[in-house]
Formats: sequence, C-alpha cells, structure tokens
Amino acid sequence: MLLEATPLLFLGVLSSHVQAQSTCEEVTNKCTATHLCGLVMHSYRISCERERYGLTDNCSEVCRISIVDLSTTLLGFEFLHCDCADDSYCRTVRNRIRSCWNGRDDNSSGQRQLAPVDCGVARSTCLSDAVCAEAFRYYTSLCSEMLLGNTCNRRCNNSIYMLNKQKLAGQLDTCLCSDGECRRDRSNMLRLCFGVEDVADSSDCGWKSTPVLLVFKVILVRIFYSIVLYN
Repeated sequence: MLLEATPLLFLGVLSSHVQAQSTCEEVTNKCTATHLCGLVMHSYRISCERERYGLTDNCSEVCRISIVDLSTTLLGFEFLHCDCADDSYCRTVRNRIRSCWNGRDDNSSGQRQLAPVDCGVARSTCLSDAVCAEAFRYYTSLCSEMLLGNTCNRRCNNSIYMLNKQKLAGQLDTCLCSDGECRRDRSNMLRLCFGVEDVADSSDCGWKSTPVLLVFKVILVRIFYSIVLYN
C-alpha cells in the first residue's frame, strides 16, 4: 500500500483540519499532559534545541525527523499550527523552526518543471532521504485504513500533509501511475480524504484529464477559503 498514486501538490487542503484557533500555550499543556504527545514533544525540544534557540541557521536531520514524529499525534500536529497570540517568544521560535517542517516551496519548485516520472521512481527518490522516508513510513502506517478503502481520519490527513512538505516528495505530485493498485489508492484518497469521486478515465495515469483538473480546482478553492477562515 503506497502513496505513489497521489499528486501531493493539492493536498495542502489537509491544513483545514487543524484547529488553528487554539493558542500554543493551550495546545502545549494538553500535549504534555498526555503520554504519547508528551514524549514526542520532549524529544522535539531536545532534538531541535539549537534551532529553537537560534544557534544555527541550518535545520538538522534529527530535528526535522522529530518534527515529523510530533506531527503524527493529533495535538502535536495542532502544536505546529497553533496561534502564538501575543506571545513574542512563541512567534520568534515559530519563525526559527518553520523552515524545518515547511520544507517545500510550492510556488517555486524546480521539480515541478520536470517531465513526470513513474511513481515507483518518485517513491524511491523520497525514500533516499531519511526525513522524507520517515514521513512516508508514517503515511503508510497511519493511512492503512484509507488505502483499504475504509476511512481517512485526521492522523492520516496529518501524515499526508507532512509528507507533502518534504522537498524530495516533489515528484510524487505528477508521477505516472502504472498499475491497478496505484490507481486504486489514488481513487480511495480522492473519495475518502477529499469527498470526491475519481472521475478520471482509468487509462489516464498521468492525471491530465479535464474532469480531474476540475476536481483539483475545487480543492484549491477549499484551500483558499480555509486560509481565509483561519487567518
């Protein structure tokens, strides 16, 4: 069960599931009060200590992995999007850390200018990087029910969103699906995570048909309104 069927460029809509109005203090208190989230929050604080205190301009691999780990918990993911309100220190740390988890620049990705590759190649490119591979591993684990065609829950949504932020996941946006399992996984994600049917011709593995592009225009509109509602 793999993500290789899914064009991740359009999965930013998943951020609409985040309760962005919660303050960082509230979310942090809730997280540290729970066992799992408290553990990964502690690991994040240790792994990203130099980044949080502004002692380095480069985000380490161990810090980026800890952020991916944190995002797999519901409260941890909410923490990454929480509202600092009037807390200037919170905003300073947020700005220092943002580049660690917001790795991809969707407005200027050079990968998007390349001809689409087979999804197996795109997957291998992601797996060649430790952080992208970690995000991919969480996806396959947390989205197992979605891939089976059952349900797309918040943890699955969060894992897809974080995978989408990885630089080496860029070719997964436009990769060519070459088998039935790949097309089935894509259809399940559209139906369960976006609430739309896969209206593309099954022979169109490159996602170039007009109906599918229209579906993604609808998704982009949802992204726009989710940004307006949360800001």
